[in-house]
Amino acid sequence: MMEDKNSCYMILQLADGDDLREYLAKNFNKLRWADKFRIAKDIAQGLSYLHRRDIFNCELDDEKILNYMRQLRDAILEYRIGHLDYAEFTNINGIGKGGFGSVFETQWKGKKVALKRIEMDKFLEEMEVQKLIREFAENGNLREYLENEFLKLQWSDKLHIAEEIALGLGFLHDQGIIHRNLHSKSILVHDRRMLVADFGISNQTEELVKSAIEMPEYVDPQYLMKSSYKLDKKSDIYSLGVVFWEISSGRPPFNSLDKLKKIFKLVNGAREIPAKNTPFNFVELYSKCWAHNPNERPLIRKALENFGLSKLMLESSIATNSICGIAGYVEPQCFINPQYKRNKTSDIYSLGVILWEISSGRPPESDYTAILKIISGERDKPVANTPEKYIELYSDCWNLEPEERPEISEVFDELNKLLSD
Repeated sequence: MMEDKNSCYMILQLADGDDLREYLAKNFNKLRWADKFRIAKDIAQGLSYLHRRDIFNCELDDEKILNYMRQLRDAILEYRIGHLDYAEFTNINGIGKGGFGSVFETQWKGKKVALKRIEMDKFLEEMEVQKLIREFAENGNLREYLENEFLKLQWSDKLHIAEEIALGLGFLHDQGIIHRNLHSKSILVHDRRMLVADFGISNQTEELVKSAIEMPEYVDPQYLMKSSYKLDKKSDIYSLGVVFWEISSGRPPFNSLDKLKKIFKLVNGAREIPAKNTPFNFVELYSKCWAHNPNERPLIRKALENFGLSKLMLESSIATNSICGIAGYVEPQCFINPQYKRNKTSDIYSLGVILWEISSGRPPESDYTAILKIISGERDKPVANTPEKYIELYSDCWNLEPEERPEISEVFDELNKLLSD
């Protein structure tokens, strides 16, 4: 981290004790209400410090309290990240700023090097992403998975695989990313979970041409007919339809034909016939997806709706948010609208859940049914003998409407009053 006048430095004590959930599990029966208020106040004070510096979206839950520095320590150990004394760097000049932090030009041991000041939250997130991708990559792709496991799969398993892939593609499209290279080898598999990968060739023309030659059955026929055709989201939908058919059949389409014969059939509108016992709705879905005319293909969200995936989309949203924070602590607006951007009021919601947990000694429910209740306005009931003012406080914090929630300074003041009463 650079030592310049615009930098803010924070010295953190490494906490080797339990996280809050573990602490409550071990000590709850010994705690008086004054102890619970003090715990709540300490947490609110820490959050207040962050909010005063416009740091928010903390993905706050009971396991993240006292856990952040442990994460950093573990990442450093796992990735063998060395430590260098700041004094070793000379002639430091800023040259740019990126998504993960600022970049500086500097001299180190007589060499000109680039030095990056990293935002630790994003650094840790990147480490987790790389770890996840390695985990998936070590367990093969969808093509290999179907070759090895197809005879064991029930239709419920196949539909779940299809749903996960569709939701992954939906996430990319929501971010304005066109995959352009979707096929059964670009979907990684681990523990029956699907990861849409290999979407880095968006602007690499040579790779697109290579993909069209090697695996033409997954490529939009419009591109096969005219290489100047601009692949778009509807092209991804075509590829998704082919992947869906492969999931239903256990094999890639037209696998007995050579590449030139495949291309000839595809550009003339030929498609594989449905595999035996495929549910009609699934046939209808992938048939719409691989329509020859791009205008007849659905957008990914429409495909999900037609497939009856609203429930699964919520479950996937829960799963996605659980990567960042346990679902029961997550801002309900994120489940109502996946594009919702969390802010300080989102932290206040999470804090409200934690205040309730401190009063009850147990974490909130985080399953699908519980989340449905939360987004409809239901909350966990107050525990017997909880002071009324404390109930009012956490109820205000976890209000469904973000603008109705108090600011952290107000929460801190109320906790101070409770402690002084």
